Amino acid sequence: MLVTCGVTLANLIHDFDRRIGYHFAWYFHMLTRRQVSYQLAAAVHADLMDGFDYLPARDVAVLRDWCDTPYSV
Repeated sequence: MLVTCGVTLANLIHDFDRRIGYHFAWYFHMLTRRQVSYQLAAAVHADLMDGFDYLPARDVAVLRDWCDTPYSV
C-alpha cells in the first residue's frame, strides 16, 4: 500500500478494509505483516492531527496509543 495523505489515504484504507472484510483491517495488518509499513500509521495520524476525520473515535484512540508506544504482534 502506497502511503499518501488526505482523502486519497482515507479511500485507500477504507477500500482495503472492505476487501479484507473487517473494520480497521489496515491497522491489524500493519501490526502483523511486514508488507504494511508503520509509515501508514504515521500518515493516518498526521492526517488526523491536520483535521481530517475519517476514523471513528475509538480507532483514533487506538492509533494515538500506538503512536505513543509502538508495538507489533
